Amino acid sequence: MLKDPEEQGYAVKRIVAQQGDRVFVNRQGQIYVNGARLIEPYLPPGTPTYASAKYRDELWICGVNQYFVLGDNRNNSADSRSYGAVARQNILGLVLP
Repeated sequence: MLKDPEEQGYAVKRIVAQQGDRVFVNRQGQIYVNGARLIEPYLPPGTPTYASAKYRDELWICGVNQYFVLGDNRNNSADSRSYGAVARQNILGLVLP
């Protein structure tokens, strides 16, 4: 769970990258962390992950104490693709099933 940087509310997101990691989203809707394709078995097969501007490649690098987060509802999710990496102090806790 984290404090959403845009709306200042609370949100549940998955942390997919941490300090020093490179996150690349290509125009085909595939995401890579440090050059390896991100495997996401919790999403329906074939779910694309587009950058904030669909059909454009985008690269982010997580800075010191920053985390890249993604929502599971990729087509309707405000996450690091729109607001960038999240500072450690905005991560409030772990949500368990």
